[in-house]
Amino acid sequence: GHVVVAGDPRQELYTGASWFSNLVADSRAVDLAEGHDDEEPTQTPWGVVHLENNHRSTPGIIAALNAASRILFPTLHYDQRPPGASPDWESAYTPANGFGGCVEWVIGGQHTGDEVAELLRRHQSRESVAISPVTLDKWANGAVVASVMNNVYASGSDRMVLTLGRGTVLDDYAYFIGTARTAKGTEREHVVLFGMDKNYMRVISRAAVCKMLYVSLSRARSSITIVLNDRVGPDFLLTPLVPQKLRNSTATTPPMVVPSLVSESAVSISTKSFWEHGRAGAVVDRALDSVQLVDGVGPV
Repeated sequence: GHVVVAGDPRQELYTGASWFSNLVADSRAVDLAEGHDDEEPTQTPWGVVHLENNHRSTPGIIAALNAASRILFPTLHYDQRPPGASPDWESAYTPANGFGGCVEWVIGGQHTGDEVAELLRRHQSRESVAISPVTLDKWANGAVVASVMNNVYASGSDRMVLTLGRGTVLDDYAYFIGTARTAKGTEREHVVLFGMDKNYMRVISRAAVCKMLYVSLSRARSSITIVLNDRVGPDFLLTPLVPQKLRNSTATTPPMVVPSLVSESAVSISTKSFWEHGRAGAVVDRALDSVQLVDGVGPV
């Protein structure tokens, strides 16, 4: 008999799930080492099949996801495409034209909450969602959430603003704000992202942050707006996709720090991350702005 496991290793957010991305990365490493490219069937005994057609999102969003995936996941990336697309379909969608007008970058600064609220209110509540990839409570993201709520209520809107929790069911009568973990499994026509440019890698691994960013981006069907706190520096993972005018003077394209043939779960910052020790919930949900690491293994 056969065992079939379906999933996207780039969207693993939970402790213990990294075996799947390890398997996919190891399979690709074996194939490349033996001279087989990604277009050929995998030569490993377990086999990997890539389902390339994306039936959910517009071509511009799919192109943006491909561009982000190439940067974030050099050992796990594979291209998605609109059903029936020509081989060169992606050439019409580039960072320079906002991926066909589907991706917008803005700087919110001290008014990030107001910007996010305004972007949500451009659309009906059933069509939009705001996501902060890692946390809603820490690193000043809580103030943004409060500002969004106050702004929407002050506008006279009859819609509520609710935070997504695990198991929350999205309905048509409220604007929702969530994280990658709570928004996973949902989708909206329009996604507003904030808190993208915080240095979360001080406390969780690069691999974990990459997956949270990708999950957040992939919730969108038609448009993505990314609200930055300020001009991005070289430590922002998606700097190559940011318009030059929104980069600071030191923000060159960052070097790729992931070796070409290693599992994503093996990549982390210099410290041992809580994520790898199975304590991600405590770090991500409660203490991102206050945890310090002692010799890379624990909080003080």
